[in-house]
Amino acid sequence: MKKILLSLLIISILCIFFITPPIFSNEIFVKVENNSRSDIENIKIYVSSSIEESKRLKIDVSDTLYYRKLKSKDSFKYFQNMKNITADGSYIIEFERESGKVETIKHGYYSNGAPSDKGIRYSIENDTIIVYQRHLLFYKRVSIK
Repeated sequence: MKKILLSLLIISILCIFFITPPIFSNEIFVKVENNSRSDIENIKIYVSSSIEESKRLKIDVSDTLYYRKLKSKDSFKYFQNMKNITADGSYIIEFERESGKVETIKHGYYSNGAPSDKGIRYSIENDTIIVYQRHLLFYKRVSIK
């Protein structure tokens, strides 16, 4: 019985280290899905402290992702590297709908450049933006605009 419990414990620990992303990583996985009926343009994804730090240090905001156009029912994904971020802040997505309306949503939290989440998924609908955050293995719906 002790061997079985010890084996299960070892398997559990191995699964945690090899299946889940590193717990103290300075990267966060981001996915943007355009589930609306129209294209969106001028997509910017960045962290709030990158603006404040760039003004203070008089440098360009290099941690901003610019994506020109995302067609309806299409998506893209990338890793946001936060190793140059030294402050606390939140995540921001900005984009322009086909009608010309600019949408912005600020959400989430990170401390000293270390994200508390492992992933963010933005689902852009016709009239809303749904944000899902992944802590370890599962995404949780956290905000709607």
